[in-house]
Amino acid sequence: MPNTRSVHVNLDERVQKRLQELLDADRREAEAAKIASSTFVLNMFRVDWSDDEEKEPQPLTVEEALEAITDGSLSSASDGYGQLFSPDYWERLAPGMRVAAGASPCVGVGPVGSVAGSPIHGGSIARCPIESAVGSDSIASAEIRARLDDEGFFAHPPVGTVLSNEDRMSAIVRAVLAVKAAGWPPIFAFVFDELWHLVASLWPAMDGQLGVECLLEPSMFIYALDRNDPTTKSGYVGGNFGFPHRDFPYDESIDPRDGSAKTLSIWIPLNDATLDNGCMYVVPREFDAHFDKPDDYAHMRCATPGADGVLSKLRFDMCGARPLPAKRGSILGWHGNLIHWGSRCSKNAAEPRVSLACSFRRFDAPRTHVEGSIPSIRRQDVLGFTLEQRLQMIANSLLTYKYWYKLEKSAVPDEFFGA
Repeated sequence: MPNTRSVHVNLDERVQKRLQELLDADRREAEAAKIASSTFVLNMFRVDWSDDEEKEPQPLTVEEALEAITDGSLSSASDGYGQLFSPDYWERLAPGMRVAAGASPCVGVGPVGSVAGSPIHGGSIARCPIESAVGSDSIASAEIRARLDDEGFFAHPPVGTVLSNEDRMSAIVRAVLAVKAAGWPPIFAFVFDELWHLVASLWPAMDGQLGVECLLEPSMFIYALDRNDPTTKSGYVGGNFGFPHRDFPYDESIDPRDGSAKTLSIWIPLNDATLDNGCMYVVPREFDAHFDKPDDYAHMRCATPGADGVLSKLRFDMCGARPLPAKRGSILGWHGNLIHWGSRCSKNAAEPRVSLACSFRRFDAPRTHVEGSIPSIRRQDVLGFTLEQRLQMIANSLLTYKYWYKLEKSAVPDEFFGA
């Protein structure tokens, strides 16, 4: 006969255990409900209960404003941006310089960029005569082409060119520095006619070097260094970019069928570029093991940054690097896939370096990866741009290089927002 006392004890233990499980579950549910209730109360005070009220519009960030300028949704008709689109403002900033003064006598021929893609938003273009910086025979000579093919770069002196005009170059440098002193990135000097005349004067030589009609990439830039510049990421827009890089991969730069150039990167010192004030450095083709290997990891990652922005790894032979000191107005050019970088300005330099960079490509070459929403620029268009169109290209360039420089509010003056 079973021990009834033992059975009752076992049942009591099982009941007690089950009861405890139920109590624990109930306690957990109560705790969860308490937390949920507290969260609801807290969130109730975070909810914006003024859905039916008109909210104060938030100002655009610098990057948002640049995007709006590029796509044409922010223009001279926009509230609060009058100074940005005022020729008078810019001409007062740099006395003697002109803003879109040369467009009026030219004959309109249609929308900008209609050959290379959709037109720049708004306005029309004009055809103007272009003064050549240097004879196309000179810069497309066998000697220059041989050096480009062999080393990947060339340097053409300013002697006998439009760029050797001291008064003209000095005026451009003064304008760039005036723009910078007012708090603008130096590239805003491209509002002035004189900068576009300088770029336009390169066209015959670029056509000659590339062998066919060429287009200007809408990603030009202007650098105006300070003595003892900080590193790029902590510096100002338009300071030195000292990171070894390629502008384009090999297959966007060179036609593998015959080795001819599809793009050319052009760099012009607007004052003398010296070893002290920040000349360019390049790695000649013979010292670049990845020059023509676009599929290699190291091709477009020839250098990588460390956590503090300082280089942590190089994937090329640093011993092969060459400095390129150059007189003002020299034309330095290289294949888009040539490794290059700018150097910092010493505190002992006579004057900090000021320079202009741009890229040309053959009209029959595909668009490059940096072209963005603005189509490449044709030779017949370049001198007919309105101020709004120039600002579109400036904004496009800044957005192209936003990974180089921080586009914070401090990157532009209050006048950018109409203050």
